[in-house]
Amino acid sequence: MARIFHSIRQRLLKENRLTRYMGYAIGEILLVVIGILIALQVNNWNEGRKLKDHAQKLHLELYDELVKNHIYLEGNGTSLSKYIIYLESIISNWDSLDFEVMKQTIPNEYAKENLTFLFYLTNYSQFYDPEHEMYTKALNEGSISLVNKDFVSVLSGLYQSTNSRINQFIGEEYKLSQEINKYISETYPAVFQAGSRTSKHDWDDATYSTFVEQIRQDGVLRYKFETRMQQMAVREHIIASLVSMCNREIRKHNPKIQAQSKAGE
Repeated sequence: MARIFHSIRQRLLKENRLTRYMGYAIGEILLVVIGILIALQVNNWNEGRKLKDHAQKLHLELYDELVKNHIYLEGNGTSLSKYIIYLESIISNWDSLDFEVMKQTIPNEYAKENLTFLFYLTNYSQFYDPEHEMYTKALNEGSISLVNKDFVSVLSGLYQSTNSRINQFIGEEYKLSQEINKYISETYPAVFQAGSRTSKHDWDDATYSTFVEQIRQDGVLRYKFETRMQQMAVREHIIASLVSMCNREIRKHNPKIQAQSKAGE
């Protein structure tokens, strides 16, 4: 093609047809410009397609991460609810507490861990640490801007502000648990010093029975347990709200549903 254009150009010059040559030259320039514009358009289309594919892939990764955290929150909320019910049963029957009944009503997920009875009374949760590796990576890279703003706003609230709020309550529960432990060790040392051990970390049922009989008259300890239960109830409410929010956003931002909606348009 280049040889053909060169031949035409040479012929026009030899024939001294300046006007026709200039018209030809302008046409050749226009063809080059059009070729460049087409190449740029194709390149832009390819880049746009790559960005769209990356955005879809990132959305799916963030969505899967949200689903995992939703499952974790649901499990955490269920365990917390069962433990609150356990504490409620202790407090409501405080004047007639029975060790065997208390032991048998320990929630299954705790009982199977075979921990000491005192642990069940002073148990506290681990700090809430949601999995948000993909979100943090996208945030640091700046690629988070490719994702739907409403979805990003939801993830930001879940992984940042809410995370610190839940951990604040867990921190307060931990302090109160330590306070209860200290109170028991200082108020009932004789019970455990005289009791028999089943291991270096635990006492036998007779020792626990004596302990339970004595705390029936202990209003201070009862108040501490009530306070602890109230703290956990607030956290339970927050988690329940988060689970509800996650349910809503998972349905709203489901990549498969969005793809089907676009295909139907």
